[in-house]
Parts: sequence; C-alpha cells; structure tokens
Amino acid sequence: MQSFRSVLKPVPHGGHYVEVPAQVAERAGLAHAARVRGTVNGAAYRSSLMKYSGVFHLGVHKATLAEAGIDVTAE
Repeated sequence: MQSFRSVLKPVPHGGHYVEVPAQVAERAGLAHAARVRGTVNGAAYRSSLMKYSGVFHLGVHKATLAEAGIDVTAE
C-alpha cells in the first residue's frame, strides 16, 4: 500500500480531485482506470484512477469530502 499527501484542487466545471505524486504512481505500478481505496482525513475513499497529460488524478466525491470534514464552500 502506498500513502501520500496531496492538495485538494477544484475542477473548473465542478468537483474536486488530487494528483498522485509521480514517485508514488511509479512505486505502486499504477495504471489508468485502476480501482483504488484509502482514506481522506480518516473517511473511507474508493474511486478509479484517471490519467491526464501523464499525471494520475483521483476524483473526490462530495460525500467523501463531507464525511472527512472538508468544507469546500469557502473556495
């Protein structure tokens, strides 16, 4: 299992995501559309990887953000 910290970023048309650091993706042997699971501030997380311009992204659902106690309305 790979662990990392990342900055939550807004998607211009709505939603949020984090980028998976390149060294984490390489060590884990990640592939596009791979299913992943983990935690966000202690809240359970499940999603699929997306790869854009050579960088892996993980979308973070509103329900996960709410359960993790992350308020994105202040953005």
